[in-house]
Amino acid sequence: MGIVAIMESETVRRPIQENLAGTRPDATYEALFRRSRDCVTVIDCTGPDGAPNASSARTVYVNPAFTELTGYKLGDIASRPAEILDGTGSDRRELARIRRAIAYGRSARAEIQGFARDGCGYWAELSISPIDGPIDGPIGGMPGGRHLFLVIQRDITERRQEVEILRDSNRRLQEAIDSVSQAITLWDAEDRLLLHNRPFTELFAATAHLIRPGARFERLLRANVQAGVYRIDGDPEEWMRARLDWRRGKAWDGDQTLTLADGRRFRVSEHQTSSGHLVAAWIDVTEIKRVEQRLMDAIESVNEGFVLWDADQKLVLCNSRYRALSAEGGQHPAPALVPPVPVPGGEFFGLDGGLDGGHEEELPDGRWLLGSYRRTSEGGVVGIKTDITLLKRQELRLKANEESLRVHVAELEEARGRLEAQTAALSQLASRYLTARDNAEEASRIKSQFLAMMSHELRTPLNAIIGFSEMIETQALGPVGVTRYVEYARDVHTSGRHLLELINDILDMSKVEAGKYVLHRTEVEPGRAIRHCVRMVRLRADEAAIDLIEEVPAALPMLWADERALNQILLNLLSNAIKFTNRGGRVTISAELVGSELRLMVSDTGIGIAAEDMERVGTPFEQIDNSHTRKHAGTGLGLALTRSLTELHGGRLEIKSELGVGTRIGVVLPLCPVAA
Repeated sequence: MGIVAIMESETVRRPIQENLAGTRPDATYEALFRRSRDCVTVIDCTGPDGAPNASSARTVYVNPAFTELTGYKLGDIASRPAEILDGTGSDRRELARIRRAIAYGRSARAEIQGFARDGCGYWAELSISPIDGPIDGPIGGMPGGRHLFLVIQRDITERRQEVEILRDSNRRLQEAIDSVSQAITLWDAEDRLLLHNRPFTELFAATAHLIRPGARFERLLRANVQAGVYRIDGDPEEWMRARLDWRRGKAWDGDQTLTLADGRRFRVSEHQTSSGHLVAAWIDVTEIKRVEQRLMDAIESVNEGFVLWDADQKLVLCNSRYRALSAEGGQHPAPALVPPVPVPGGEFFGLDGGLDGGHEEELPDGRWLLGSYRRTSEGGVVGIKTDITLLKRQELRLKANEESLRVHVAELEEARGRLEAQTAALSQLASRYLTARDNAEEASRIKSQFLAMMSHELRTPLNAIIGFSEMIETQALGPVGVTRYVEYARDVHTSGRHLLELINDILDMSKVEAGKYVLHRTEVEPGRAIRHCVRMVRLRADEAAIDLIEEVPAALPMLWADERALNQILLNLLSNAIKFTNRGGRVTISAELVGSELRLMVSDTGIGIAAEDMERVGTPFEQIDNSHTRKHAGTGLGLALTRSLTELHGGRLEIKSELGVGTRIGVVLPLCPVAA
């Protein structure tokens, strides 16, 4: 339990001592305490042997604030031990420390729990100090030479309740992430561990004693390497450097697959938040990789070329024999195991006789290939390519001899039968592979659903944290008393607002991707919406010494749109323009009517975007990596969400940029007639 000190000035203590010493009248003593909002009591701790003793403590004075808080008057407790008001929730060690301080005639401070006369509990900051100096005369009918202590208590019940709410929110968050089967961690901008769940500790049990908040990523990585947790081929130091470079975004961005010493393989997904924190998730893909490897071993073991296309006519996989035969035939398929790619030339879809037969192909060098294709149960196509040059030559020679021809034709038909049997067997393998791929996609969908659900669950306690911290910051219920607590509350409130904005962006993006974002269209005045958004970012522009210019015609037609979505589009564009424009630069927002469309344009004189990076602009969780963008935290959701909201309105996003010159982003929205 923490101890909060309260300042006790000489202007308060000295009048008390002088009054108790008989140098001032009782009226002054009484008036001083009656005006105090804190609970003030005086206790006599004189033991039987004349020495101070907490067990002999008796209350000799209470002020009105004490009676108001506890319901006890002096006459109710004067004959009882002074600790009658101690609650069962107080820290026994703190109470023992107060007893020792009394025994040695010293001051002490602590937080204690008490119970009022009506049985209600309360928490108070307690400060106890000996009343210095000899006492010669009687005090309230008491003889002189007593050991008196001044006790000041301040009611902190509401503050304790707020702390408990925050602790409960943290506990629920920890329980939520502990219930997830994947290992999850959260790191700060300095690569120090902020949060982790139980599966992460279980995954790295060898170094579990090092896994605690504040631990640095590099130290944990090195400890796990030294403990032999990872399977490393080559120099461990080079492996660690490569891992750190990837994590810091120097090598590549996206998911990374790591192998542990026990053979398990994990896909590590690490993404940076807008506040500069790093969220990492470890997904066990061991079984998927084993299925993929078994499938590849099977199709590589056959002498024929094997290929698999999905229902969307995209290449899923093929073996090296098929690649070799296709290259000789003028085709260039993708590698053996790749993400689906478009079919090169619609190879099998125009075959005479459909997919259930064979297709013969003569190569420029005179060789012959037989392609046999069948549809899978999922709608894809599995194919086998075989070099039948020898069989074909025999067929041509036997045409001169009908009897011999029938014999060789029978052999050819038998070979075709074997090939079709192999095709059926490989089709089953292909079906199992597609099932495994569908399972992986379903896992990804469940992950997205979980993120959306967790974002909703986090907003309720987060709103409570924001509300309570704002009350403390503005001191809505009265002065807090300690300036540092106000600063702490301001930090909690600012961080909470930032986290809430991030969660709202994630929720909006999840709704858009799931097709569940519903527009509520109304008549919107474009000029008013622009002025509203400019006012919201004006202070930020002034602080950055950026000239913010409006070039909006006075008369613009009404726009049939979702006003909240339109404001979000404009705020995202203005915020990005200010963020990536250097001091002394200029940001301009304009609007013009072009036919039946309204073009809203935001241009800046900022850092601009390189031509090779333009394709990545507007991709979710994507930020261009340069010296300027690394100074500004961001999720990469802003422009992606802007594009999605614009397209939901039936509009489009136009981006023009030149590195070092600036960027112009236009939002083109159709003017739809208002329904009667």
